[in-house]
Amino acid sequence: MVDTAVDKKVLSVILVTLMFTKVSPIGVSTRDFCYTERWCEPGVWFKTFLYCINAVQLYPSPVNVNPDYLVRNMSMTPLMLVNFDTLQPGPWILKNIRNTVALNFGPGMQVMGGNFPKVYETLYALFRWGSAVSNGSEHTYNNRRYPMEMQIFHVVHPYPDVLIALYSEAKSVAALSIFIDVSVTHCLDLLCMCVVGNQVAVSPVVLRNLLPEDISKFYRYEGAMTFPDCLPIVSWLIFEEPIYISQKQYKRFFSEVYYHEPDEEPPKLLVKNFRPVTTLGFRILEVSPNATIPPKDSVSGLSANVLAVLSACLVSLLMKWMSY
Repeated sequence: MVDTAVDKKVLSVILVTLMFTKVSPIGVSTRDFCYTERWCEPGVWFKTFLYCINAVQLYPSPVNVNPDYLVRNMSMTPLMLVNFDTLQPGPWILKNIRNTVALNFGPGMQVMGGNFPKVYETLYALFRWGSAVSNGSEHTYNNRRYPMEMQIFHVVHPYPDVLIALYSEAKSVAALSIFIDVSVTHCLDLLCMCVVGNQVAVSPVVLRNLLPEDISKFYRYEGAMTFPDCLPIVSWLIFEEPIYISQKQYKRFFSEVYYHEPDEEPPKLLVKNFRPVTTLGFRILEVSPNATIPPKDSVSGLSANVLAVLSACLVSLLMKWMSY
């Protein structure tokens, strides 16, 4: 049985003092976007990054797992994880990339099946979190926002990077979304001072231990990157079941990770680093045979449908405005 509570090795990967070691292929994000300051928060991203407009034609992400948009697919192929249960040789790289903390994996892991259109090579994981008083997952489950979310990104061979793949080939990027909840589970604590650009080599763990016990329960949809440049199309798979960390572990993320420049004062904590849910519009979420379809709320369902119609009407106006 797979333990969905994050163990000591896993925590040592995520909550470790960051320092300069070897170079990571994951670049630091631009200063032109942020999450909590008015001039650069998600609501104004589209002024700088065209694809970040919340238009259904651009397949925006994240989304809410809304029962009004769920369609069960009994013929959906099982998700296959290649070498996820094998301990990798060599170090992984943990890096503060300004808008989140990224964990870069070594080569050799793949995902396929799950109605993914291709075979994908596993690259890295990104993390989203909230604050002391709010949750911070990007995707939501029937309007519930979890404390955190881990997103594992993959590309088709031979592309070495997500952005290169998105610009080069259709359906070349896939992402696994894992909700992270808080429980009484408690593991080793390590001091963390995460400064932009700092990185460290860490010992690998068995990646399967970072996933839910039952990986047959999931939802699939076509979306985009959740941060600038918000490029489509990313094939998303959202697991129904969460994994767990302790409250003390969760606190490390919103109280010890910074996004200011090393020489900038005062220090700025990185909190609520998630993009709000976007419009599903004409899209649906495919439900795997074993996944749950939450009960529908007639009021919220009606509201969702009305919003979808209104957003479709506004898209053409917004796109015209952007072209001026």
